[in-house]
Amino acid sequence: MTSDRAEYEHIRTLVDSVFALDLRLPNMVFRKPGPNTIFTDFQVALSDEFWPATQALARTHGDESAHKAAGSFLLALMTG
Repeated sequence: MTSDRAEYEHIRTLVDSVFALDLRLPNMVFRKPGPNTIFTDFQVALSDEFWPATQALARTHGDESAHKAAGSFLLALMTG
């Protein structure tokens, strides 16, 4: 949150460069979606099945960065 108008405009410009702010899900909200962009329900992302599935996908594709990013994301969710 910010109360500074100039900072708000700067942040909005950054967000607008990534997201089409006039669109809503289930439309594609990313301006330049990656080849494997997917969405999931928040409750699904917190389910017991989500983390093992994410680990398996990362291992299958040899993507260590995705594996670490998913772990960091889930750790942040758990620790608040």
